[in-house]
Amino acid sequence: MNTANAPPGNGRLFYAIEYRDDGTADVTLMPFEGVKIIVPGVDPWDGMEDDIRARYYAWCDSGEVLMP
Repeated sequence: MNTANAPPGNGRLFYAIEYRDDGTADVTLMPFEGVKIIVPGVDPWDGMEDDIRARYYAWCDSGEVLMP
């Protein structure tokens, strides 16, 4: 089942996490088709993905919009 393009809360992912060599991660959020928001340099923690799903729009508000 492809889970990349359905809204959060429906058991589908609307984000990606890219881990960096320095131990941090860039979280890319995709709230709408064609829109990408990045939250760079996050210190990963256990439960981070649960937090992203629970507070998805707060994560979007804290990020930077990437131009397509």
